[in-house]
Amino acid sequence: MKENITYNMLKNVSLADVIRIVIENGNLDIKTDIEEKDIYYTAKELMDIYPNMFSKYKLAKYIREENFPVIKDGKDRLFRKSSVEKWIESKNNKAMFRSI
Repeated sequence: MKENITYNMLKNVSLADVIRIVIENGNLDIKTDIEEKDIYYTAKELMDIYPNMFSKYKLAKYIREENFPVIKDGKDRLFRKSSVEKWIESKNNKAMFRSI
């Protein structure tokens, strides 16, 4: 009997309704800060993803001369995806203005 009552009560409730109720009641901690969701690349991953733009030597040059965004942890170097994308975009914009 209780199962039928529960089933009849929940049969018209969608997943979106459940999520909305949980969020409204504050029982779900959803982080909207992009910094916490960001992806970090190693130097090797960066060279694999952008092979035409980065090599071992170009990456070292960009870090040294062009303030390429890097996080150093001992010998390891990490690169935040959003920072890399912004840097590439600004580099492309500079190249576009030079060609005009």
